[in-house]
Amino acid sequence: MSFRTHARSRLFVLSGVLLIPLSAGCPSEDPGSPAPVDCSQPPVAPPCEAPEFEVDPDVVYGKEGEWARVVLNEVMASNRTTIADGTGRWADWLEIANLTDEDVDLTGWSLSDDPENANKHELDPMEVEAGGHLLLWGDNDPALGPTHLNFGLTAAGDLIGLYAPDGTTMDLITYGPQASDVSLARTPDGTGPWELTAAPTPGDANGGVR
Repeated sequence: MSFRTHARSRLFVLSGVLLIPLSAGCPSEDPGSPAPVDCSQPPVAPPCEAPEFEVDPDVVYGKEGEWARVVLNEVMASNRTTIADGTGRWADWLEIANLTDEDVDLTGWSLSDDPENANKHELDPMEVEAGGHLLLWGDNDPALGPTHLNFGLTAAGDLIGLYAPDGTTMDLITYGPQASDVSLARTPDGTGPWELTAAPTPGDANGGVR
């Protein structure tokens, strides 16, 4: 996440905390003082924010047990070098995990970045195998194939919802600004809380395997 700077007052704001820059110049070079601060170097941006909201992994909205337990498992909203899609492009991606011991048919299931439009992208007939993972590309280019969504992921922050065929919200996450090639992943895999990781595992189990 980067700093935001007020154009007039030159004050940095980080997560609601006001930081005063060294605008008065570097400290004096008194021989008895510590080494002066190198004011020529820009401030280093802090790590990207943790997700602003997360759903308890044990919660299934709607009628309990009506649909197989399938969850959002990993999200990368700024993919620069982690994994290329089948066309050689570095598209952003998300991963779905099947927590059951049976294959799940995702026909009629949908994904969306708009809670007012749950069926924004209805998945083509496809299965996610028992205990398996399905990688989907958030590139707003569904013409490339059934694993390419009709909306993109926003590195500045976004919402992603996973919905059953009757509109039941199966999983939902909103997140803040994300750094490139850092993913949000459930740890342990499929069942744990969301955590930032610089060791993403697209299409495979996350660290701390369930």
